[in-house]
Amino acid sequence: MRVAFFIVVVLVVLHKMRGDAAWATAMGVFVYFAIPSREFYMPTAPYQAVFFGSAVLLSIRTRDVYNEWVKGEVRTESHQAAAAVYDALRAPFVELICRGVLDGRDRDRLRAEAQALTERTIDEVRVKLVPAKLERIVRPLLTSRLEVAATVAVKEAERMLGIHAGAPPRNFLATMIERVTQAVDASTAEGLEAELDSHIATVDVAHERATRMFAAGDTGFLGIPMPSGGLIAVFSNSGIWFHFAFIIATAATAQTARYDVALASAQIDVVFLLLIPLAGIMLAIRTAEQFRLFLWSWIAGVSILCYNGVTMWLAHGGRADSVGGQAGDANWLGIIAVSVAPICISMVTGERKAIIRFAGLMGAGLSGLGIIACGSRGALIAVIVGVAYWFVWTNKKGLALSILLTGGAAFLVVAPEEFWERMGSMFLSEKNPWIHVQHEASAEMRKRFWVVAREVFAEKPWTGIGPKNYPKEVGVRGVLLEFNGVAIEMECHSTWLHLLAEYGIWGFIWIGAHLSSFFMIFRAMVLTRRLKNDPQYFWLTSYMVGIQGGWIGAWVAMSFVSSQWYDFNFWIFIVGPMALQIARHTIAYREWFELPLPTRDLPPPRYGPPAEGKLDLTHIDVSDQPALRPQS
Repeated sequence: MRVAFFIVVVLVVLHKMRGDAAWATAMGVFVYFAIPSREFYMPTAPYQAVFFGSAVLLSIRTRDVYNEWVKGEVRTESHQAAAAVYDALRAPFVELICRGVLDGRDRDRLRAEAQALTERTIDEVRVKLVPAKLERIVRPLLTSRLEVAATVAVKEAERMLGIHAGAPPRNFLATMIERVTQAVDASTAEGLEAELDSHIATVDVAHERATRMFAAGDTGFLGIPMPSGGLIAVFSNSGIWFHFAFIIATAATAQTARYDVALASAQIDVVFLLLIPLAGIMLAIRTAEQFRLFLWSWIAGVSILCYNGVTMWLAHGGRADSVGGQAGDANWLGIIAVSVAPICISMVTGERKAIIRFAGLMGAGLSGLGIIACGSRGALIAVIVGVAYWFVWTNKKGLALSILLTGGAAFLVVAPEEFWERMGSMFLSEKNPWIHVQHEASAEMRKRFWVVAREVFAEKPWTGIGPKNYPKEVGVRGVLLEFNGVAIEMECHSTWLHLLAEYGIWGFIWIGAHLSSFFMIFRAMVLTRRLKNDPQYFWLTSYMVGIQGGWIGAWVAMSFVSSQWYDFNFWIFIVGPMALQIARHTIAYREWFELPLPTRDLPPPRYGPPAEGKLDLTHIDVSDQPALRPQS
């Protein structure tokens, strides 16, 4: 059953990939999280590289794909605008023709009057009903359709009048208006869709001729703002420059590694290979809809791992290890569960479709259970901090509070006693009578690892001891963790201190990339707040807030785990700048549709500006008015 489901999902995604490179990136993100750990490092099955590499290749068509999507949007907006104007015009249009037929006016005159009424009505309602940039489609569309409708209306009115040529019955005008309205509605609807497509195609051909030599520009069909070009999207993203700087830092510090130059140098290949997913994300995720798909795939992959962790925890108890993904251990599960929990809650509060809100609720529930299953004390602190940040910035405090109280109560009920005993050991001494289990040695050893990292940074602040050399350092210093009677060389259990120990001040490149990305997504959140009432992109701000809460939670969790080599941490380098690009483009796109039409300036008052006080009638010249000219 699971194999069949996987095959169906792959086939659907492959079909979607043909039209949008974002689906290839989404599948790469999902696979990164959801794949079993043993397959993650299998060189003969480079799932991620295939999907992210496909995204890079398919992104060549991004401009064409977006243009086609925009044409669909223009078609929808134009149809709605034409329908709105027609609703305002229909009653006076039909009444004009019916009264004209009753008065005996000829057909040509009636059609001319109907056309004049059409133009006048469009002028009156266009600012309110017709997007400014779409008037060139809506006006000729309505004019041509209503010319046909006028002919149909005249014929129908004359037919009814001919039936009652002798003596029209009482209320005949009302009956005629009703019948003619039905005929006009049928005539207008019959050819509207085809003619609308024809007008759009005509405008499209003209636009393509005008811009054929400038296909890489930042505007598309009808001059609608386009996402920036592929190379611009990549090289204007500050995260990629941070990554290039980190490559240089890795190469520089690897050559001066204190213990194992070969092991340190191997990380140079790792950071180079990370350019594949980074390129796949930057090139394929260019619009708000694609950004949401990217987040959904992230949540889906993490939810799979949380489900794996919960099943292991229920079956065996203890902490859930080997859940899958890059690391597979319990601490890995804690970090990624914390990073998506606020985003899932944002889906519940920010979306309007019930199915999406339900999916967000399921994701939030699985994330909470994953935190219980991993048994990570740092993850519990992290999710509290991350969700608290999310609550501060969400604009739906009432709904958010109810979700948090319900989720918190469920968490307290589901979490077993062993979980709370482990959590209590964070703040209590090693020998505490209120704790029924022995205090973990790792909790005390973590403090010693941190001391070693600080000492190493003080000794070698400029280059550190080299990537992957910290475990050797703690071995030399004798700060080892015993497990089943075997002494083990351990990592620092703090991402920030580990970076500083191995990279020295070069480690601030990695830290700076994260902070810079956070500030950019914060700016994106501020910008997108103007879209909170937008019918199409109202959800965008909510996701921006959720991402920030997730990142803050993940950073807190990273303070207790060495996770600097997890791929998704390098994705964070580019996601913030990418979100800011998307926010700016989305706002420009919506403003393109909402830009008001130019209005004619009113002429200046004939007798000058109004004066204060009473109107002086003696200053008004009426000598040129024939009816008021003094008689001689």
